[in-house]
This record gives sequence, C-alpha cells and structure tokens, in this order.
Amino acid sequence: RRGLNPEQLHLATQRWQTMTMHLLPLADGPNATLAQWLTHLGTAMNLSGPPLPNASEPGALPVLRALRLFDLEPQWLRISQDISFDLSGFTDWVSATLELSNFEPASPTDPDVVLTPMSRAIGRRFAHVVISGADARSLGPVPPAPSIIPLAMAERLGVETAAETNHRRILALAHLLCGPALTITRRRTDAGEPLAPSPLVQWLCAAVNAVHGPGTCEEKPWQANTIKVTHQPMSRPMPRCASPPTKLSATQAEALRACPYRFFARTVLRLDMDEELDVPVSKRDYGTWLHAVLHRFHRQRDPLGSDLQGLDSAAQSVTAEAALHAASLLPFQASFDALKRPYLAWLADRESNGWRWLDGETKRESHPPAWAPQFMHGRLDRLDAGPGGALELIDYKTTATQDLSKRVKTPLEDTQLIFYAALLRDEVPAGGKLSAMYLSLDDKDAPKAIGHSDAMASVDAMLEGLGQDLQAIRDSAAMPALGEGNVCNTCEMRGLCRKDHWQPQALGNSANMTEGGL
Repeated sequence: RRGLNPEQLHLATQRWQTMTMHLLPLADGPNATLAQWLTHLGTAMNLSGPPLPNASEPGALPVLRALRLFDLEPQWLRISQDISFDLSGFTDWVSATLELSNFEPASPTDPDVVLTPMSRAIGRRFAHVVISGADARSLGPVPPAPSIIPLAMAERLGVETAAETNHRRILALAHLLCGPALTITRRRTDAGEPLAPSPLVQWLCAAVNAVHGPGTCEEKPWQANTIKVTHQPMSRPMPRCASPPTKLSATQAEALRACPYRFFARTVLRLDMDEELDVPVSKRDYGTWLHAVLHRFHRQRDPLGSDLQGLDSAAQSVTAEAALHAASLLPFQASFDALKRPYLAWLADRESNGWRWLDGETKRESHPPAWAPQFMHGRLDRLDAGPGGALELIDYKTTATQDLSKRVKTPLEDTQLIFYAALLRDEVPAGGKLSAMYLSLDDKDAPKAIGHSDAMASVDAMLEGLGQDLQAIRDSAAMPALGEGNVCNTCEMRGLCRKDHWQPQALGNSANMTEGGL
C-alpha cells in the first residue's frame, strides 16, 4: 500500500474485494492449505476481469513477489503446504503480507535533479553540478580519527587513512570540473559561529586563476531573486454552518465560548494537530496516567488493607497495562511519590467528614431543552457522596493551583467544571445539593481542593448562553474569529484564521455571536 497513489490504491482495493467474492463459496468449506488458497486466488484473478496485479499496472511485480503467487522454490512450496487457513485467516494473511511490503516506484530514466554524495558522482555526467555547504567543516581536510590501531599497522591492513580519504575528496572534486557547469555555495556562519572557506575550494580557485588569469574564480555574495509583493491584508474569517454537530463535549463547548471560529475549525471541520511519534512522556501523559491510577485505587480499594500499598499496586498495574516503561515515568515519579502520603491524609480527613468515593471515569449525557437537537456528553473524573445525600463532582488537575484559583474567581467563565456539573443536574435528588471542585495534584501544596462557589447557578447561566449561541449557529449566524484574549497565544488554529494578517480595522472590533453573549 505504501507508495501507491490514491487512484492505484482504490483500484487495488476494488479488485481485491471482487476477488474475495469469488472466494466466498469456499468460506463454509474445510480449511485449505496456503498453497491451495493461492491457487484459488490465481483462479479468482482470472475470473475478475483484468488480473490484479496486472503486469502493465504500477506495482504489479512487487505485489506478485510479496504474495509469492508464482513462487516455485521447493522450501516455500513445502511451507505453504504445511500451513492451513480458513477464508478469514487467509484474508488476514494477505492483508498483513501486503502491509509489510514496500512499493518503490521506478526511478525516472532522465531525472531533473539528482542528490548524490561527491564520491558517487564519479563516472556520471550532469548538465550542472551544485555543491552546497562547501565550508572548511564540511569540505575540509579530514583529521586523523582516534584509533586503537597504529597508523603503520592500519596501512598494512589496508584500512583507509585520513590522508587517503582527503585524496579521494580531491579526486571527486577534480572530476566535477569535467562537467559543463559547476556552482559551489557556502555559509559564512552557522548558528552564530564563523565558518571558514573550504581549503579544497581555495586550492581549486587558485589553480583556475593561475591558468585563466586573476579574478576568473572568485567568491561572490549570493543574492536571491526577489519580487515586490503588494501588501494585501486579509479580512476576518466569518464561516457559517447551519448544522452543528449533535454531540458536544466540554472541550468543544469551551472552544465555542472562547472563539466561535476555533469551535468551527475543531468541531465542524474536525481539524486537529498530528501527534508526534516516539516522544517522551509529557505532563499531559502523566496526568492521564495519574487519573487512571487514582481510579484504579478507589475502585479496588481494600478497607482492611494498606492504602499506601494499594496506591503503589494501582500505579504498577496501570503502568503495565499502558505498556509504559518505568524509565519513561522517571521525570514524574518523584511527583507521585511526594503526592501519595498527602493524598491519603487528605482522603482520610474527607472521609471523617462523611464523604466517600462513589464513582469515577464514567460517561454521562444530558439533553438540555434549550440545546435541542444538540446535547452534551463527557467523562467525569470522580463523583463523591456526602452527608444528607449531597453529591460533589471532583475534577483532577495537574495544572498549577494558581491557575485553577483564577478560573473559579470568575465562575461564569469556567466552562469545563460547570459543563461536567451540568451533566449531573438531573441526578441530584429533590432538595439535594451538588457542588464541584478542582483537585490540584501536581503542586507544592498538593492535593489542594479549589471549590466552585455556586455550581448550580453557573450551570443555568452556561446552558442558557450556549443554547442561544447554538440557536444562532442553526440560524446561519457567522462564527467569527475573535482574535482576543489569552486563548490566541496558544490556539492551534491561529495559522488558519490568519489573525496576524488581518486588516488593522479588523483587530479590536470583534463581537460575540449573540447580543450579550458569553
């Protein structure tokens, strides 16, 4: 599959589905050997029109070789007759075999550009050769490398010495002089460090000047070909979407309140940043791991056992299930070790006041009438039950305590905690009380509870305000990029809304979607 363009991949998938239909009559039969399945596959290929892969189609031979469809090697024939599959197993084998195979398109016979080291340019002709980075560091004398073998012994053993390496470089450079044109470029500095010119290039220029006269070969500053472009500032984007997604999460609701355009890009266009591969464990990963550890601890907590051992056991189990190497968590292990005893002390004090862990990591949905047909969904970190049937929502955070305190100082602006509280409003019994708080787990004074002053009052205001915004979206109201507030400093959609290229009058002239909005 790798290396095929979308059209070729679609054709291959279509043909394979057709051939699979020819194999369906064999699905209910006994298992067949791999050799028999390959024979059936060859027959199916002939029954399904032009065979796949056809010798005239790109990638035909690599596919044939990968499936070993016509391989008559005795060892392969013996192996293929000893392995048996049903239809599902054979299909999986074909998929896995093709997935592990690489398709390398044939190189053009006359490429426009060839990238090659100097040593591989010998014996080949090029219309124009460009040597880049020709400075003393990259194209200078190779210093003798430290070796456990003395120089005299290396010469007797035929090991290439630094002098021989330098000689090969000179020969390769001299060969390039045989071409029609040669351009050599270099930088004067690298990250602020001066770079000297290459001695080989200086030798070359001296030789050329000696034959053709002074000034024939000299270094000239490079000048880019530039064109003058008229400044064309952009207008603020104003997309519309009369059919917003039906399900909204806390993150999506927060994006809508912070900037309608961010909501449009994230939720309607479904844009997101690609995750990096093979990156070390980040603080966000640590937060996810810590959430899972605390949930495992409370769910499997033994009233008669040691809570400290229970926390350690939960941490080990979650680490093993997530396939995390213990070394990858070392940067955060000290934080967890420092948290364990204070957390258990906080838990004991909380339980002495009549609170107990009720549930955690549970999914909830709520259908506010003002939102219809949209509804809200999310996953709650923790729910505790207290005296008199009271409920308290707890949201674990590895954010700094100071930042969390700023959030709750303006309750109506704190979307996330109130969103989760709104998911529980229908579960609160008559006369009951629902409170909500953040629990900071990664600070010098952790764990620290940061409560919300009046969760239910904030829930009503948030539901009403978001209901108005959703209605405006359904009525085809514009979703402008606001370009205001701290959210712009970290917004991953800033390059899409092009805030830095707006017309001057567009800045500072934003308004919410609805009058008196959020």
